Amino acid sequence: LVDYKTDGSAPTGNAKTQALIEKFSFESKTLDPWTQFSVTGDQTWVVDTLHGVNNSYCAKMSGYSGGNLANEDWLISPSFDFSFNANVKIQFHSAFNYDGTPIQLLVSTDYVSGAPSTGTWTDISSSAVLSPGSWTWTPSGYVALGVATNNVHVAFKYTSDLTAARTWEIDEVVLVG
Repeated sequence: LVDYKTDGSAPTGNAKTQALIEKFSFESKTLDPWTQFSVTGDQTWVVDTLHGVNNSYCAKMSGYSGGNLANEDWLISPSFDFSFNANVKIQFHSAFNYDGTPIQLLVSTDYVSGAPSTGTWTDISSSAVLSPGSWTWTPSGYVALGVATNNVHVAFKYTSDLTAARTWEIDEVVLVG
């Protein structure tokens, strides 16, 4: 049974949907096309083959190896060209356990390659919802990157010290615009 509108004018509306630009889930068993860069410490980002969202693969970083160790390690995305995209946002899932420093989410428009210090990075972590701990996978919500240009990189920055070395896992990274 169809109920047609027969009086007045027909309702109208406008809407915009978000288009998927890229999705990364580390199911290839490598971090590629992401780059890991270790500034301090011997520990590095690796692919965890068991503990991702729904027991999938994920990126993992821990500064613990027989004890807490000082580390600064970056997981840096490939370069993106967002010059034709408006309102670009990122969403990811995070999980962690143990004491330590929160993961940071950063964005750069002038980084090219090599050491992260060769680029200017803006911390957008405060807009992301992070895991409450105990290995609880938590979606970040959509975080605006605030850029619409070419050569855009996003990065996850991990830090630990001799007193605390949290283990972080990142999975299901999605970029939309």
